[in-house]
Amino acid sequence: MSVKTVFAIIFSILFAICPVSLRAQALTIDPDFTPAVTGGGIRALAIQPDQKILVGGLFTNINGTVRLRIARINPDGNLDTTFNANAIPTNNGVFSIQVMPDGKLLVTGSFGMVDALNIKRILRLNSDGSMDTGLTTIPYFTVSDDNYIARQLPDGKILMCGTFGSSNGSGPGRLARFNNDGSLDTTFTHTINWGPSGCHDLDLADDGKALVAGDFTTIDGSAHSNLARFNTDGSLDSGFVTTPIPGSTITRVLSAFIAPDDRIYYHTSAFFAPSTTRSYLRRMNPDGSNIIDKQIEPADVYAAAFPSGGKSLFAAKFGTPSAFKLARFFPNGSPDPSLGSISFNSGFTDPFFDMAIQSDGNIIVTGFYGDVNGTPRLHITRFISEDIPVPPQFDFDGDGKTDISVFRPSDQYWYTTLSSNGSFSFNRWGLGTDKPVAADYDGDGMTDIAVYRDTAWYVIRSTDSTYEFRTFGQAGDVPLTADINHDGTLDMILRRNTGGTVTWRVAFDTGNNQTSYPAVGDEGPSDIPVIGDFDGDLKSEYGFFRNGDWYLENAFFGIPVSFFHWGMAGDIPVAGDYDGDLRTDYAVFRPSEGNWYVMKSQEGFYAFHWGLAGDIPVPGDYDGDGQTDIAVFRPSEGNWYVMKSQDGFYAYHWGATGDVPIPSQTIYQSGFPKAPLSTAPSRKR
Repeated sequence: MSVKTVFAIIFSILFAICPVSLRAQALTIDPDFTPAVTGGGIRALAIQPDQKILVGGLFTNINGTVRLRIARINPDGNLDTTFNANAIPTNNGVFSIQVMPDGKLLVTGSFGMVDALNIKRILRLNSDGSMDTGLTTIPYFTVSDDNYIARQLPDGKILMCGTFGSSNGSGPGRLARFNNDGSLDTTFTHTINWGPSGCHDLDLADDGKALVAGDFTTIDGSAHSNLARFNTDGSLDSGFVTTPIPGSTITRVLSAFIAPDDRIYYHTSAFFAPSTTRSYLRRMNPDGSNIIDKQIEPADVYAAAFPSGGKSLFAAKFGTPSAFKLARFFPNGSPDPSLGSISFNSGFTDPFFDMAIQSDGNIIVTGFYGDVNGTPRLHITRFISEDIPVPPQFDFDGDGKTDISVFRPSDQYWYTTLSSNGSFSFNRWGLGTDKPVAADYDGDGMTDIAVYRDTAWYVIRSTDSTYEFRTFGQAGDVPLTADINHDGTLDMILRRNTGGTVTWRVAFDTGNNQTSYPAVGDEGPSDIPVIGDFDGDLKSEYGFFRNGDWYLENAFFGIPVSFFHWGMAGDIPVAGDYDGDLRTDYAVFRPSEGNWYVMKSQEGFYAFHWGLAGDIPVPGDYDGDGQTDIAVFRPSEGNWYVMKSQDGFYAYHWGATGDVPIPSQTIYQSGFPKAPLSTAPSRKR
């Protein structure tokens, strides 16, 4: 094979290489969960350990049965008739519910007379909904309002936040602590300089510390700007001091949430002189120092939930004009577009107020809405956390790892070392002039051996070893594969040069739906094509790399061109998912230096020296951890040099000069970066 041909095979390294074990999580409406809640909306939500769902609000009926303001729903959506709190005719709404360790419920709201008792704003229920008469000294609040939240502390005492002026006719207002029997705890005494709107939110950390958000400036003479933390003994945590947004004065914190990693997310209203007030969703470290990477501007934030993997999910009012939506963020604060159709682009018809995650990862969202994206839902919706498989690439045995494999044009054999058991595979498939296009075409989680020959694709299906022949293309087309329609299987893609004009063509899955798309911007035949899911929405963007500039477009879904500068002339693009967040990262290999330069979407800039001029980059997930590993194939030696993100250095002899390494599938097209074969002596990296 000529020097020119060897370095014309670079393109397929542009793919984000993700094993089948990876999953992207979209949220879809559960069609089987349809409780009929009437008479008013739902404000409060809590999930019991047995996954039964407690709801509170203004409703009067669930599934045709009278339930006043509070009820329990089975996981299948049917009313739990064993829970009946209708003996408590709350005359106004329920605003918060806490499930306590003993199964009892702490409930707050704007209700007044209960069971002929002078119970207002707070009560405790047994697990069956009956009144807990152990709460004998009932607090009485002098100010009626719709902002009350209470939490039982680890020692059994109750901390309550709201806009009340006093409790039991005396004592502190807006924030008070009660003993387990309901009597006022007079040992909890703090001088707080409250503003007019009082206490807005309250959350407990796993260690029992209480986070309080509201409208205040000082506590016990020390500056605390609208967010404070109290120790388990009730003392002020003096080491937790927040700082305002630079150039602003925080007027109040409207809501606050503690994540499992103890980081804090808060929604604040900030004033900028002379007369501008803006709303922010921000996060901070456990010590109160700000993390400035999360600074979106919602009108309101109602609820938060924290799925596994460090992501954060918010029910909020976003956009211009603003609308009620869900938004999910990666750990670095960037939006997660893979949430699905209920994210930034569309949402709910009316406000929502609470959200919780079930043990299976599904999410319950409650509110006052009646419709979600055109689907009727009365005040409560369950979203299925749907695992969307990311199609594997270059994984021939389905173990989630990239296998070391080559295609040898001289004898038309595919030679593969299977990572699952170390065995070898030899298959003769194709002609010496064919272009390898190995991919998972049948959706079984294993890469299929395949070639493209001028006008047709020839595939050996790994599912049943049958052959697939598909007419699609013409001589000179550049074949690629990617999942561009978000169905978990790969689509056949062609980049065509017709008299200097570039077009893109797609054959979706195994059907006959073939569509043509225009070039990206001023894309020309000599530009290097790139394709990958750079924004994490599970739909691949396509475009080109030119002298360090990346131009990308998701024209399949009407998204305009994006531009990113990363690299320089002579670099070889090696896009992949180097930090395992299911997003393709911008990356280049610089043959003149043997250096890799990667811009990780989660972790930022990364540079690594790995390889020589003449090496062919073959990035892949060789250890199955979900992160693309840096790797090169050295044709002069037939050696692979891999730096696994989990297992470290690995070298393997597999192949010979003239072989095409499959993670860098052959694209016989001129205009790609070229470099001479290295004459340097063999050395391990």
